[in-house]
Amino acid sequence: MFLVYIVQTGDSAQISELNAFYRSGQVFITWKEPAVDSGTLFIIYSSSNQISSLNAMDVKRVSDVCRKSATDWWKDPDKYLSDSPYPIGFIIEDGGTPIIADGLFVHTVTFNEEGNRYYSVVVKDTNGVIDSSISAGQNTLTQPVEQRVAPIEPIWQEGLNDKPLPGSGVGKTIRLFLHAKGGSGLKHFLAFGDSSMGWREGLPFKFGVENSQYADYIKIRPNDQAWIRRILTEANDGYNKINPAIHTFWYGYNNKIINPDSMSSGISVNYTERILLWMLDWAKRYYSPDTNRTYLFGSSMGGCGGISFGLRHPEIFAGISVHVPNPSYHENNAWRLTAYCGPLSILTNEQVSLENRMDGPLFVENNRNRNLPYLVIVNGRNDGSIPWENVPAFYHSLNNSRHGYIAAWNNGNHSGTVPLVPDDIYVYTYCNGFGEDIALNKSYPAFSRSSADEDPGNGDSANGDIAGYMNRGLKWRNVMDSSNMWKVDIIPDTMLQLPITVDITIRRPQRFLPVAGTMLNAVNIALSDSTAIQDKEIYVDDDNLATITEYQLTSMLGNRLVVNNTLSKIDENARKTSRKGIDITVFPNPFNPSVTLDFTEKQKNANIEIRIYNAKGVLVDDLTSIVQNIRTYSPIVWKADKCPSGIYVIKVKAGKKVLSKTITLLR
Repeated sequence: MFLVYIVQTGDSAQISELNAFYRSGQVFITWKEPAVDSGTLFIIYSSSNQISSLNAMDVKRVSDVCRKSATDWWKDPDKYLSDSPYPIGFIIEDGGTPIIADGLFVHTVTFNEEGNRYYSVVVKDTNGVIDSSISAGQNTLTQPVEQRVAPIEPIWQEGLNDKPLPGSGVGKTIRLFLHAKGGSGLKHFLAFGDSSMGWREGLPFKFGVENSQYADYIKIRPNDQAWIRRILTEANDGYNKINPAIHTFWYGYNNKIINPDSMSSGISVNYTERILLWMLDWAKRYYSPDTNRTYLFGSSMGGCGGISFGLRHPEIFAGISVHVPNPSYHENNAWRLTAYCGPLSILTNEQVSLENRMDGPLFVENNRNRNLPYLVIVNGRNDGSIPWENVPAFYHSLNNSRHGYIAAWNNGNHSGTVPLVPDDIYVYTYCNGFGEDIALNKSYPAFSRSSADEDPGNGDSANGDIAGYMNRGLKWRNVMDSSNMWKVDIIPDTMLQLPITVDITIRRPQRFLPVAGTMLNAVNIALSDSTAIQDKEIYVDDDNLATITEYQLTSMLGNRLVVNNTLSKIDENARKTSRKGIDITVFPNPFNPSVTLDFTEKQKNANIEIRIYNAKGVLVDDLTSIVQNIRTYSPIVWKADKCPSGIYVIKVKAGKKVLSKTITLLR
């Protein structure tokens, strides 16, 4: 409990020269500070009536800010690596000059505040005492601000003649660039967030937009730097000890971060992701680009954001390219987040633990039914910054969930991995490789379980291929997506040694919409001689996914896949006999301490093996003997009473068919 004393004295330390104006859904309030101690706060109040007393029924406390809040901290040499020789104020008008004021607070108008509104600012000293003295025209407005709800608009920081024109990006794609830790974006625009975008309302953030007349894309370059009003002394990361602002790995931070003693009672909130969503929404409204072709590129910390943020928004991103990202956070790399979010067990605003929220493999598997952005990912096995042991599980999850992706890895370190990748993978750097076929309004074939894939292993340094690829060299063209037919030409790259087999899943269908529980007909035609080499029926699974398994790619000229929507609904018995291989459902997931494995084995006379491994690939339990003693289709229960919290992999083998499922134990 905190006690705040409100007093009124004859000799008060009041602010002066209070001013306020309305701009694009926000009220900008400025003032001059009296001489006060460091640690003094300034509290902003508002009312529909002129404020003469803070005790009036309609007076609302809005927020509080620290001293010198009008100073642009990016240009303060005492707080940031600034090229400015002395602190200067924020620029709060397009193409304007720095404000001459000590204090600044930006309030975002809500619906119940529309109309005329008065504001007042008072001082709260370092002992927690609020000076409630009110002086009209000095620390309280005598004229109201006429305000209304409207979209927030950023403020152009350069010369007014250089400001880009609205609609200047018509037809262009959007590329969102997320920088690495220690890097920065551009600072063409300044904006102040609403109450959902930070630990307090009105926090500033900057970003840049590049829109060359010679480029067919708009490049958005934000800054992952959140002002927290203190040095994060508890951080293990030196970058977060430089100034009163932190990197957030493009996610967010604890809602009580300004007080380290209170963080344990807070929650972790995705503030930075909310800022990115606002930024993208504004850019689409302002530049009028092609909204079906928005892409994301990130490296290192930026790549981590590509997975934790980008993959979660298939309604926005058509494709994502990430270099050396961390797909999940566990005990081996928890320090990346815990200093500013709290422990991995802390609750997030999405009502799951931080570890669960940032678990890429878990997210991918739980969203098999969604058409996630097409992903190109590059990692290094010898990366001292991003633990390799967390990476293969993510690759396997993409593969097993039949999402569209290309994976590449080698034995490089954090900075040396990307220079080792071949040109056909490197071309996706900065999103250059995403052509017109990767768009939200275009269907494409997602490849999985290719016989040409190398093996990334299980994360152990001695397991798997040192360098390799998954889905490399598989191109496509000529997609036809009609209500009763889906067709595509699969063209192999020259590095592939044919023949190979690969599973193909129809992703992002626009008009050809597979329905769960129906059968389709699929034909494979060699383009070299127009010969049909495969003709098979395929089952549409419970996620409305149609997958052609073991599709044969036989010709360097390519093979054509033709899928017809000609077969009807089938009954449950037909469904069971039509599926190939193994199917397994796990629930609940995450679990504590028991999980049920509900599996079916559809291959007659196949021996079933079920083993459970930890995230390091170490065998922790073998359920083979249990499953061989129960009847087909009966579920079994695994009790993890003696296992610590973490990621586990269930591997099921029936004959030549192998399936892996990732499960999470949360204690």
